[in-house]
Amino acid sequence: CLYMKLVNDDVANILECYVDDIQYVGPREGFKIFCEDISKYVEITIQEPCRKWNGLEIYQDNGDIIISQVEAVRLLVEKFASDLDKHIPKWRTKKCDHPELRDHDAFDPRKISVDSDINVTKKYQSLVGALNYLAVSTRFDISNVVSRAARMMHSPSRENYVGALNILRYLSQHDDLKLVYSKGKYIREDDNNLPVFAFVDA
Repeated sequence: CLYMKLVNDDVANILECYVDDIQYVGPREGFKIFCEDISKYVEITIQEPCRKWNGLEIYQDNGDIIISQVEAVRLLVEKFASDLDKHIPKWRTKKCDHPELRDHDAFDPRKISVDSDINVTKKYQSLVGALNYLAVSTRFDISNVVSRAARMMHSPSRENYVGALNILRYLSQHDDLKLVYSKGKYIREDDNNLPVFAFVDA
């Protein structure tokens, strides 16, 4: 859930709630008031400033808020390293292009396996689920290929699994990509509107 407190039609505080975690964005005074109010009803633990939240690494640099999932990518690579070694020789050293740029579509729906291996299916579902979390959180660069991979969840072939491993291989070589939210960088002094910039396959 996302809650916003408006003051004079401007967002003053933002609360993001996920199960039993709450993320607060706003002025420090508002945070203190919020903590005092909510601690009357429930016991709270304050982690200030927030460095990690639900697999996201969050930090500030010169007023910018930076969000990444470097550690999550590295843990996922570590979990599937033996399968990467087995199915993709030299994956650690050979340069990998973006999965969308490959000649071969490993997620063609016409190539659904009739007799899929239960071990491959479990590994595939685990890997694609983790890739999907990365894709919707900070790694929008893989969202299209991961959505195509997700269509094969019910009956993946070994070829589909190798395709998912190639997505992971790409992430292992580009694990340092991050989202950067800049404070006021594009606002002119005479204009309070913040333009939205979107870069897709740039």
